[in-house]
Amino acid sequence: MRQTIRPLKTVPYAAGQIDIAIPRVGYLSRLWIRFSGTLDNSGTAAGTAGWRSPWELLQSARLNVNGNLFPQSADGYGYELLARAMRPGYVDDSSMGVAVGDNTVEFTTQLPLAVTDANLTGVIWTGNSETTTILETVWRAADDPAFATGPAAGTLSLTGTIEVWGEIFMFGAGEQKPDLSTLHNFTVLSQVLNSTGDQYINLPTLNQVYLRIFHVIENNGVALGYTQGMLDHIKIESYEDPYTISDGEFQSMQNYRYLGKLPLSTGARVIDLYWTRTLRDVINSTGLSLLQSIINVPGGTAIAAPAKIYTYIESMSPLS
Repeated sequence: MRQTIRPLKTVPYAAGQIDIAIPRVGYLSRLWIRFSGTLDNSGTAAGTAGWRSPWELLQSARLNVNGNLFPQSADGYGYELLARAMRPGYVDDSSMGVAVGDNTVEFTTQLPLAVTDANLTGVIWTGNSETTTILETVWRAADDPAFATGPAAGTLSLTGTIEVWGEIFMFGAGEQKPDLSTLHNFTVLSQVLNSTGDQYINLPTLNQVYLRIFHVIENNGVALGYTQGMLDHIKIESYEDPYTISDGEFQSMQNYRYLGKLPLSTGARVIDLYWTRTLRDVINSTGLSLLQSIINVPGGTAIAAPAKIYTYIESMSPLS
């Protein structure tokens, strides 16, 4: 077995969809996406960066396998959040400025096809002649409020380069190949937050083994930070309630588990069922009719649009 890391494609930045074909070689375990560029603010006052910037410049990145499998489909912010849970203590090299004139914008994020750095469960056999694999990306415009907002007088423009490179494992003819029966998934759900009280999030139950469930709450266009009285509750059918976690407990647990490197921005709440790197705590949704996350937003919280709950799900599922 031989690990290889190689560049796959370099393209100039442009708002909209950019598709990148993955070469038919080896077993793909990871993709990195890097943006490096310059944001020009032509005004006389600073602009405002979106609360998920710079990663939210990458509006979506989806791995398309043969047009019918999409194991990873989320936004740049979500992938960065996943990286920080998978690698406790990880510090990224991102940079983002909105001052008058030219500002450096840089970030790298990744799509981890393998479940861990050491466990190749989830890799895709891209070397199969019958497999077509495409990385589908969508990039926001410079003045998209999710990325940045310019000053009242002035415009924002963005130039830069997008690089994609991959970690691919090669095997000799006589070597044992990875097990390809399981996919490593990362997807996102979102729903509007209209009021306080219980917010019911129905989690998919189609043969998924849940590894991590992330909740990020947006309120009035910014992240809703840790809030006294906030509760997150996991419900399995009508008979099991394994987790009821307050914001204070989230803060303490996450500082312990991730060496103080979460939340990515204030308000990231992670129910980490795989923090031991074993299957001890995972939730197998196969055969379930109800799996819910219930978030109780305290009554004293003032809700103002735009307000949403983003739920990122990391799971494993059988290929067939």
